[in-house]
Amino acid sequence: MQIGNGRLNYINGYVSKDHDAVDVGLGEYVQRSATAPWLATYRLMSKSTPCIPEIAIRMAQLPEFEKSYSHVLLFPPQPAAMVDLSARQKGNFSTKMYGFYLQQNNIALDAGVPIAESFLVWHRCRQYDTETDSWGYRGGQHQRIHAQTLVVACRYWYELTDGYVGQFALTLLPHRCARDILPRVSRHLVSMQNFAGVLEYLCSWRYAADRCIKGDSDVLFRCDALPMIVDDSGRIEALVGTEGSVVFPDKSKAHGYLVLAMKRDLQYRGFRDDRLLSFILKMEANLCLQMRVERAGDEIEYERLRQEWDVINRPKQRNLKWSTEQAKVLSIVREGVGMEDEERRLSSARWLFIKGNPGSGKTAILLALALEACKQINVLIICPTGYLVHKYKSMLPELDGVENIAVDTIQSVLKYKRKGADSRVRWTPPSALRRIDLVLIDEGSQYENLEWERFFGSIKEQPHKPFVAIAADFQQLSPVVSGGLCERFCNRMQSVEMKTVYRSTDPDHLVFLNRIRIEQPTREILTEYFGSRHWKKESLEVCVGKGMNIARTTENPFVWLTSTNYGAAEVCRAALSCLDVHAYLVIRMISMKGDEFMLYKTKKVLLFFFLLVSVSSAVLED
Repeated sequence: MQIGNGRLNYINGYVSKDHDAVDVGLGEYVQRSATAPWLATYRLMSKSTPCIPEIAIRMAQLPEFEKSYSHVLLFPPQPAAMVDLSARQKGNFSTKMYGFYLQQNNIALDAGVPIAESFLVWHRCRQYDTETDSWGYRGGQHQRIHAQTLVVACRYWYELTDGYVGQFALTLLPHRCARDILPRVSRHLVSMQNFAGVLEYLCSWRYAADRCIKGDSDVLFRCDALPMIVDDSGRIEALVGTEGSVVFPDKSKAHGYLVLAMKRDLQYRGFRDDRLLSFILKMEANLCLQMRVERAGDEIEYERLRQEWDVINRPKQRNLKWSTEQAKVLSIVREGVGMEDEERRLSSARWLFIKGNPGSGKTAILLALALEACKQINVLIICPTGYLVHKYKSMLPELDGVENIAVDTIQSVLKYKRKGADSRVRWTPPSALRRIDLVLIDEGSQYENLEWERFFGSIKEQPHKPFVAIAADFQQLSPVVSGGLCERFCNRMQSVEMKTVYRSTDPDHLVFLNRIRIEQPTREILTEYFGSRHWKKESLEVCVGKGMNIARTTENPFVWLTSTNYGAAEVCRAALSCLDVHAYLVIRMISMKGDEFMLYKTKKVLLFFFLLVSVSSAVLED
């Protein structure tokens, strides 16, 4: 579930999200010790209209801002990777500093002294010494007159992933070892092991003497070592209780404390209300799923849940019979990527345009090309939307070499960069594409002119000249802002046209598709084609109910396409009203925002919401 600002990009299928930060550094234009000043300035002027002082700054490679502090970027490791001592010793400075933190904690606990700081707080006054492979204290406040203030910046994973939960607990919750925040007893999914482990760890806490808390593994820490949490009314959420009593009586209470702590952390980092609401809803769904896993009746049911959520079920590879045109495409690409003569390779045509009507097998032949070539070379499949990326990844079978196939959007491809020095430059054409020998592009009609121009320039600058195949039907949907450049390029390439349509054998449907590809259909044509399938007199609720009945009868999803987010919301509300007489509870909960939703939450409503979403996801496809 992702909540944005309500503006939908109907080409990419994403809800537009406001930026949380603005990068004003030189990294986009400058690669230290490798990029000449004139080249950095050229890149700047090609992208924007700068002022004269800005050009002078770029030419001199001076910083735009003078910061009064210096910082160390901490990359929190995952708890599962920090269980073994060897992993903490072989990693980067972040993992090594975490190992030193655990070492100091164990020394203190063995001496009967409770842990006084979390890992992040402990790290703020200490730094890693690369020469001695040890740690030392940073300079005190008396040295800040002559030196910059040192700041420990922490880079977490995306907040909707389980990795963020593990990193948050590792850096901000005191513990004795990484195994403390991993599940020990409770059943759990591998994809949610951090979430389940942290809840189990919180439920093990008991109040001890001298305002301390005791947990599993005989860990003892002070209450003020926990992050300070302020609720929405401005009151500090302090943990207070009698000695020996449990801190959190059940996982629901522990979950509420954990979510509030993480919510405050995200707010301090500048996240906006809509994004916070997405995070809260995701955490509520995690709790519902975790409780469902724990209630599994036996090992068979538990294993079934694991297979549904943890296992990637790849389809079997199909041996298809290719048409004459598809066989020609296979032959051209095989020759293009299999040339052993380097001179012949560099002088040959390296671009192929695959055109054809909808359903003529363009996507199928691209997938076949990737599966055939991945055994010897690296293959990149480029798509205009994230949905198409997911579709390709779901079609990749279990095959030797399938890991050599990369599928991504063109926006991500334009930011491809190698690890190391090149990673400091946001967009540089000769980059990780040097390792790609075959590039396959689907839905070429949907690329913006700027994206295509950058991509074409990137490919042309590759010294090894990868082979590129483009599948497109330029009678289909075009980009929102600009388009046509890709079509002009494709018309100059060698091409193969797919003439056989495999998607449908209905002659009326094929005739209708051919008509609408050429010109706007008239109302008479639409009425003749849709016939009784045109529902215009019934209400939306009645129409949605009909669609749901069709889905139950055919056991296939009934898809609604809407042009706005508001229309999609209306269809969902109508579907909810058809499912259950108590759907008004869910409709009321959906209309709530932020803290109002949190005040209204109950176990009954949350469980009903989770089950309802599970049912509706099988009926409606957004």
